[in-house]
Amino acid sequence: MAFNDIRRQRFLSAAHAEEFDADLKRRIESDLQTLAEEDLAQRARRSFAWSVASDSFERLILSLS
Repeated sequence: MAFNDIRRQRFLSAAHAEEFDADLKRRIESDLQTLAEEDLAQRARRSFAWSVASDSFERLILSLS
């Protein structure tokens, strides 16, 4: 690989990383705004609690088998 190709590849990788970073920051900001809604956060907590409870129950049943 020629020297110019290596420099070009580094530039493209850096540009891709910066684009990915900017996209990730936008998505995080969007998700934080969505999670700021009180009702959504409460529903998520209840859903997680049910998920943990059902998983624990399933493990209990399997351990008794």
